[in-house]
Amino acid sequence: MHNGILTGYSNLFGSLGRLEALAIQLAGMPGVNGIPHVGKKAVLVMCADHGVWEEGVAISPKEVTAIQAENMTRGTTGVCVLAAQAGANVHVVDVGIDTAEPIPGLINMRVARGSGNIASAPAMSRRQAEKLLLDVICYYAGAGKKRVSRCLV
Repeated sequence: MHNGILTGYSNLFGSLGRLEALAIQLAGMPGVNGIPHVGKKAVLVMCADHGVWEEGVAISPKEVTAIQAENMTRGTTGVCVLAAQAGANVHVVDVGIDTAEPIPGLINMRVARGSGNIASAPAMSRRQAEKLLLDVICYYAGAGKKRVSRCLV
């Protein structure tokens, strides 16, 4: 660990929470010219339609979720451009897109078609959340060196 990494920045120690801890951890990794080498990087984008859409809080209709998820598989979204700049792969995961059939090209870990409306009920059950987390961990842990990344965002 390297606590000196944030010296000179104007923030209170610990104010960045887990991001600060990650920065300190990265600073302690071996690298070149003080830049840590994290090897393969990946951005996981978990896609779902959210029931709270019914409250009128979304910027676009829920059909846009499936369209944007498909666009991510083609690398034509903002997150894909930013990931490419960082040398990271984008993994698009369907955890609850409200379509009749799974979308080709997405990693299918769908726990339901859409989620509950958080204004009136949980988005998903605890069992669904636990299953989803376990599925993601198993998918990446069992993937071998092909999919394993040292830095997931």
